[in-house]
Amino acid sequence: MTHQSSKDGVIASIQALRAFAVSWVVIDHAFPHSLPGGFIGVDVFFVISGFLITAHLLKQIETGSFTFAGFYLRRARRLLPAAVLVLAVTAVASLLLLPAAWKADTLSGIGAAAVYAVNWWLAAQSVDYFADSGVISPVNHYWSLSVEEQFYLVWPALIMITLWGVRRLPRPPSPAAAVGGLMALLAVLSFTAAVTAMQADRQAAYFFTHARAWEFAAGGIAAWAVRSGAPDRGWLRRPAARAAVLLAGWAVLLSSGWMLSPQSAVPGLAAIPVVVATALLLVLGDAHGVAPAGAVFRWGPVRRLGDVSYALYLWHWPLLVLAPFALPALEGHWALAAGAILLSLGLAGLTYRHVENRFRQTRAGTA
Repeated sequence: MTHQSSKDGVIASIQALRAFAVSWVVIDHAFPHSLPGGFIGVDVFFVISGFLITAHLLKQIETGSFTFAGFYLRRARRLLPAAVLVLAVTAVASLLLLPAAWKADTLSGIGAAAVYAVNWWLAAQSVDYFADSGVISPVNHYWSLSVEEQFYLVWPALIMITLWGVRRLPRPPSPAAAVGGLMALLAVLSFTAAVTAMQADRQAAYFFTHARAWEFAAGGIAAWAVRSGAPDRGWLRRPAARAAVLLAGWAVLLSSGWMLSPQSAVPGLAAIPVVVATALLLVLGDAHGVAPAGAVFRWGPVRRLGDVSYALYLWHWPLLVLAPFALPALEGHWALAAGAILLSLGLAGLTYRHVENRFRQTRAGTA
């Protein structure tokens, strides 16, 4: 298999994971009783994010091209335009549609989302993420984006500090070993924090960044394994082994929608199978040797859904929350939720094409 076809296969598999993750979250939010464990799609997103960011950092560190300014500018260009657009539209729509009793809390939540701190705001408010009554903010879903941004804020610094420190040891380990050790340590500490936090306050722990860091670290470990050449040696080289990992991994992900529920210990023990399955699928990289899976990954609708997954995640929740206030006669009807999803897909496509791509392709002095 050529390098380019391998790279295309990896991209297709990541887009398939994104398509799965956003589909599970959207279905769970729109029709929660049909897919009670769909919320686990967010955990899949966290592992993917840890994988991609760590792979990017390792490559830049190896080539000596990493700068903090460049890293944060790329993140801002990738994430901020669409997030700000949806927040602005949501703020206006909330002022027009929501009852007066909801507006103060909603605007406060929008402010917290704007500075990527809404996860801590929700935890402080003792919000139950799975509640289906009371005041439900149209920006509750920004909690996961806040967790991601907080991770992005500290992860490059942790890696650079670790590399700086090990160079000063009498017998320094290799940079790859040092980074691998850092990620393993982070995963253990964060998972321990998640289990402890859930015992103390289950609702708040769901939003804690330190209780979620192990999921990003799992993705980082997958990136480190790929960078170290793990998929090209040992048992993973065998087509039968790759097929077994692929099928088992996707079986875990697909079954999670019904095996998990809001009562499951997430982000604790119950999240382990999904996190490990996602990490292994990322290490596997593509569906080489498993032709039917490769065909599904490269199928146009799957790739397009992966492309618009970020924008779809942004749009779907405000529309689901605000739709009953715009069309009260249809409140509780499946058609209203279905219509909100269809509108979300349309807006996601437009946002991806005219906002995300435009800013992503922008470079200094160009547009």
